[in-house]
Formats: sequence, structure tokens, C-alpha cells
Amino acid sequence: MAGLCEGGNEPSGSLKATYIPFIPRHIAIKKNNESIMIVFTLVTRKTTAQVKIYGGSTEQFNVDNGLKQGDALAPMVFNLALHWVITQTGIDPNSTLVYKSVQIVGYADDLDVMGRSLTAIEEVYKDLEQGAAKIGLQINASKTKQMTQIRNKQNMYNPPNLTIDMFEETEKFKYLGTVMTSNNNELIEVQSRITAANKAYFALSVILKSNCVHKETKLKIYKTIIRSILCYASETWTLSKETEAKLGIFERKILRRILGPVQENMQWRIRYNNELYKLYRSFDIVTFIKLRRLEWAGHVYRTDGNRLPKKILEGKIHDDDDDDDDDDDDDD
Repeated sequence: MAGLCEGGNEPSGSLKATYIPFIPRHIAIKKNNESIMIVFTLVTRKTTAQVKIYGGSTEQFNVDNGLKQGDALAPMVFNLALHWVITQTGIDPNSTLVYKSVQIVGYADDLDVMGRSLTAIEEVYKDLEQGAAKIGLQINASKTKQMTQIRNKQNMYNPPNLTIDMFEETEKFKYLGTVMTSNNNELIEVQSRITAANKAYFALSVILKSNCVHKETKLKIYKTIIRSILCYASETWTLSKETEAKLGIFERKILRRILGPVQENMQWRIRYNNELYKLYRSFDIVTFIKLRRLEWAGHVYRTDGNRLPKKILEGKIHDDDDDDDDDDDDDD
């Protein structure tokens, strides 16, 4: 998704995104779907349950239909149901915006409809709403957001009387833990990750300050917990000098807390940057993120050509006019 947003931020085009969450509720699977009904029958056959109330339990009762809360089969059933809803729109989820005007990406019950125009997105939204209603799913309109990614917003035009206009227009939105912005500014996302990692740092400050814990153990805690929070989804970041400086300052703050000051000429002083990384004996945070990006790029490159991440990595979002020009060239 970050790759699509980065491509949509090209000077020659814009990208519209609508984030659609669903309201949690029961899903009604039609009985004519024999394969799913067979699985349901095998799972619920001779199943009993009890409810705990005030330290006690009710009498056992039979479970004749539906799945228990927390059942391992529930996520699979929901994915099957949501996939059926998406197929009702007629959009191939395996193709990308390189070859069409609308694309649906999603995880669990959060869908993101991305397109080059609000008109195209509205058509897909109506199909999703109708398909979801058939199986008992309902779109949470109050939490549905829309965002336009374009460099020059003076050129943006929204056709009037669109149903999708009733949704809140936002400049940024958190999707699957990542902050997406209308101008695709990575600085906001990096600052968000620094804030989250800083909370983890203060939660672990008692351990990091303790003289009873070895420095090597503290460094492992930093790499395992704090750095993991800081670098969440960093494979999609495009680092600038400003973001690199912010990341470096945050990491060195933690390393100075772990490694402590040094005594020189009978006075205590904080360690210089080169002294910190000499004792750290590992890659600095910027180099670590760049290596993660290379690893992810290599992983995507080795995948099959039909996989969506590889299509996004090798593709380019362009206007429909470019397609017409290409067709004219082919005819010549």
C-alpha cells in the first residue's frame, strides 16, 4: 500500500483512497455453500459450552449453529465471506493500479479502495455495500475516511453529488499501524514511530537504569523491544536527511542511557557519538533500516511475478492518457 501511495504522489497524477471498516456482527453464510457448511457441521457437531458468571459456571448447553468466540475457524470464515464480497465488485485483487483505475487492498476487516477518481471509487463502494448486506456485514460509515494524495491540490476536482462525499476528508490516517498522509510525507510516520518507541523506552526505564542488569542485556532489550517498535514497517520508508537525523538522535539518547557517561580528567561527561557506536558494536539505526529495505526488496524480487508486491515494486502509476498514447504508438 505504501508503494501505491508513493507512486500516486508523482507530479503527473493523483491518488484517491477511501478506508472502509466493517461493523462487527454475525455473518450469515448461505446453506447452498456446501463446502463451508460441511466444515461448520464437523466443527459444531456434539459441541457444548458453559458461561462463567461471578466465579461460577452455568449448566452446559448445546451449540447448534455458529462458531464460538475465539474459534480458530472464525477468521478463515470471515476472510472467505469478505473475499466473496470483493468478488461481487468484479475487481481482480491480484492486479494493480498500473493496469486499472481502482484497486482494493485490505487486511482483516479493514479495506482500502484506491483509485484515480472519486467516481470510480464510488461505484466500487456501492458494490461493496450491496455485497456485504447480502451476508449481514455492514460498513461503518462513521469511521470511513477518504484522502486524496496529490502534490498540487489546486488542480484537484471533486465531481458534485457523489455519495462518497459524505465521508470525512482527512489529511492523514492510521492504517494497520502506519500513518498515511495526503502528501506522502514520511516524516509524520517516522515521528509517530519515535513517539511509540519512546513510550516503550520510558516503560523500560527502570530496567535500563538498574545497575543490577548487565549492559549487554540492556542492549538486547533495546534491539528486541524498542528498536522493533521504532522500525515497524520501515521497509517502506524513504529516508531524508531530516528523518535520518531524528532517528539517530533518538537512538543515541537510549545508548547514552544504557552505556552511561565516561570519566575524563576527573570529570564525568557524556560519550561522543563515535564512542557510543564503538561500544554498541552493531549497525546504527539508519543503516539498519536501509538493510531492512534491501532485504525486503530482495524478497519481493524473488517472488513470483504474479504476486501483488512485485507488481507494485516494478509497476508505475500513469494516467489514462498515457495508455491512449501507447496504443496509438502500437497502431503505428
